Amino acid sequence: MSVVQSNTQFEATGGFVDSSQQSEGISFRSVSSGDLSNVPRGEQISPRSPTAKKGPSPEIRARIRDRWRAACAAAEGFARSAMGDHSDCLFRVGQLKRHLVELWGLREFRDENWVGILDRVQVALDQLDDRVVETIEAGKAKIIRDLVFDFLSPSTKSEAELQGSVQLVSELDIPPFVDLAALAKLEL
Repeated sequence: MSVVQSNTQFEATGGFVDSSQQSEGISFRSVSSGDLSNVPRGEQISPRSPTAKKGPSPEIRARIRDRWRAACAAAEGFARSAMGDHSDCLFRVGQLKRHLVELWGLREFRDENWVGILDRVQVALDQLDDRVVETIEAGKAKIIRDLVFDFLSPSTKSEAELQGSVQLVSELDIPPFVDLAALAKLEL
């Protein structure tokens, strides 16, 4: 490759020359991955462009994080109760359901996989009647805790995480989810 002036524009392995940062007379501005076919040569790509998808506001993200943390505390309390004195299990499940309903109210700000996981967890909890909750095995309570901790965190969820949550829900042996173990292994 011949010597190129720093103010000359050219494409080279996913980047554009940018005169703002020079190195040996040549400078590059890296471009994030994605389709660049519609970007005119030399045009700066801004993450705040009108076509960029806007995420939730910091206040909404804080509400989601706070509701998730509250749900984690309730799920942890439920798992502990199931390991020892079951008298508190019903109260803890009630708390957990309330926090999950609050998260459901914020679903429009979350990705589809996260919403799908939340829906499955809520349906699974709704299938547990009071008798079952009061005598639930510690292992099943731990699965519910793991679903809340690992799969409902504020991060974006992948298809693999969605499938992993389906696998865990199927391990609860709750009637509508018993046959989901085989479906969880299928490629979506």
